[in-house]
Amino acid sequence: MSQDMADYLRGLGGEITTWQAAVLEVRAVLGGKAADVLADAFSVQRRTAERWIARAEGRTNQSSDPTRRNPGRAAELIAVARNRRAANKLRAARKVKAGKVRVRSKSPVKGRYGVMDPRPRNIGDRPAQGILKTALEAAADLVQEGEYGRAAALLDDGVMEAYGVPEGTLEITSYLSPPEIE
Repeated sequence: MSQDMADYLRGLGGEITTWQAAVLEVRAVLGGKAADVLADAFSVQRRTAERWIARAEGRTNQSSDPTRRNPGRAAELIAVARNRRAANKLRAARKVKAGKVRVRSKSPVKGRYGVMDPRPRNIGDRPAQGILKTALEAAADLVQEGEYGRAAALLDDGVMEAYGVPEGTLEITSYLSPPEIE
């Protein structure tokens, strides 16, 4: 797994830094189902989640700041919103821009594992179809759960297979230009 891809995936979540922004993000993505999802995720009544949404939207309600008594709840809510945003971007991807990458072998080469290949591979742009689309969808599920490292490894493997390298042969160690998912 390349750390470059994991860092890129974390960045897809955007700059959601407050619980209000997180609630608004969940509301924007899920619409009327946001209250049910928030209530389920944080083990609160649906009405409590509706009050959080009203407060975040600036409407008057009976809700106090939900993070005042439990500051950890804000961090959880921010993480949920960022993970969901990043996962949705992966699900909507049309192509992966990998550019040039450094690789190493995954299989034994002269009795050793992990032998670096000194030549960078120019992977270029790969359309999100076939094995890469499957990898993007699986990575989106992992990102939604906060598993960025596993998602990055899956995407790296999907990129290499889309490039034409048989599974289990080479793994990406680093991207020479930042990866991008469109």
